[in-house]
This record gives sequence, C-alpha cells and structure tokens, in this order.
Amino acid sequence: MHRDPLPPPFAHGLADPPPLVPAVAALAAVQTGRLGGFDSDDAPLLTCALWPAGELRRAQTIVELHQHWIGARVVFVLEEQDLCRPIVLGVVLEPGSRRSCAATSSGLTITADDQRIHLKAAREIVLECGAASITLTRAGKVLVKGAHLVSTSTGSNRIKGAVVDIN
Repeated sequence: MHRDPLPPPFAHGLADPPPLVPAVAALAAVQTGRLGGFDSDDAPLLTCALWPAGELRRAQTIVELHQHWIGARVVFVLEEQDLCRPIVLGVVLEPGSRRSCAATSSGLTITADDQRIHLKAAREIVLECGAASITLTRAGKVLVKGAHLVSTSTGSNRIKGAVVDIN
C-alpha cells in the first residue's frame, strides 16, 4: 500500500500551534497589576486592567510576597489563559526604589535592604558558628566567645569601661 508523504508541518508528527486570536494572545502574555493585599490564607490579591476596576482576585505565586509590597506592581501570567487563575512571577522594582525585606514573628523583627540588616529581639540575639558566638542581651551585655579572638584596627583600638579586667 502506497502512502503519500505528510504535508510539511506534520512531517515529523509535530504540528505548528494554531495562531492565537489577538484577545487570547493578550491573555497568554505576561501581565502587570498591583498587589492589593492578602486573604485570610495569606494568598495574594491582585488588581489589574483585565478585570473590573477595583476588583481583587486571589492569585498563586512562585515568589515570597510581603505585606510591605502591598500597592507595588507585580508581574503575573494567567494559568491556561484563565482570568481567574493568575500566578505572580515577581515584584517590579521601580528605579531608585529600595530593595528591602521585612519579617516579624513573635517578638523578632528582621529588616534588610542592600545596605543594612537590622535584627531586633525582645530578650536576646545569639550568632553562633561552631565554637564561636556573639550574644546580645536585653540588659545590654555583649558576650563574645571563641577559641581564638583577634581584634585588628587600622585606626585606634580603644577599650573603654567603668572597669577593665585583663586576665
């Protein structure tokens, strides 16, 4: 039995995707909107030009989003071009904006940007690595422990206190 060869787009069993209708093509593209808040399950709520003004829609996300980004522009796609299934890809960092992160959990506050990290705890902060540690207490004590301590300075190296004990 003789078979005619398949037409070119189907020659290897693969077809070119059908052309997208312009409205569907717009839905398939990356979109921008605003982070409007979070629902009771901490899912992000978005607003954008694709749905009625002021309407917030629940979204999924592939990045961690924070409260201080509410109002920020976000980039998202629509899963299977479904207007009810947005997926956030990230937050748009406007030129000149500070890139920062903040977290708060039961008495611990952490804020960070590209210049500084600020840790604040109600009782104590401990940095520890192997046999070395630095402890900061609420009472104002700073305890530095280690197998070998080195203090180096290109300027003056002062030790000041009401009482200074050496050995």
